[in-house]
Amino acid sequence: MDIDGFMRGYKSAWEQRDEAAFAALFLPDGRYHNTPFQVQHGRAALAEYWKRVKLQEDVRVEFE
Repeated sequence: MDIDGFMRGYKSAWEQRDEAAFAALFLPDGRYHNTPFQVQHGRAALAEYWKRVKLQEDVRVEFE
């Protein structure tokens, strides 16, 4: 996947608040650094972390 495909998937996952779609953007052992001091490792941990976006409403992601 190229960066544009990743960003389109990221945008969709965030705006739809879809943790499975977010986790699917990563390899099975993928890592996501939400801060310099916290990292989620593996799709299950990524999906669990991403559930936090369900607390947000009216999210709109834009990128260039």
